[in-house]
Amino acid sequence: MTQEQFYHSRAWKRLSRAFLSSKNYICEVCGNPADLAHHVKHITLSNIGNPEITLNAANLQVVCIMCHNTIHYVSSGAIVKELEFDENGGLIKWGNQYDIQTNCAGVRGHKQANACP
Repeated sequence: MTQEQFYHSRAWKRLSRAFLSSKNYICEVCGNPADLAHHVKHITLSNIGNPEITLNAANLQVVCIMCHNTIHYVSSGAIVKELEFDENGGLIKWGNQYDIQTNCAGVRGHKQANACP
């Protein structure tokens, strides 16, 4: 089974909806509205067949898209904190072009300053 197949499976859809509902669709990291059930121990090719990881509510966390991206991309170094591309493809600091709030990881849109993992 691939990750794409897993995330489209009936079992995952049922579990993720129930888990989100049990947490009132509130991000467990920052407290904003959320719509993602995130696997704390990430799914890999070697563990995708293990329901103790993939279908275990104890391995889930409700997160908003901003926190999810912070968990996956900022902490792994895939993006640089507080930087973005301008319309010409150059790097600029967030806030130089826009009047925005940033959180501790520099993720736009957050309201709580110290809510990031």
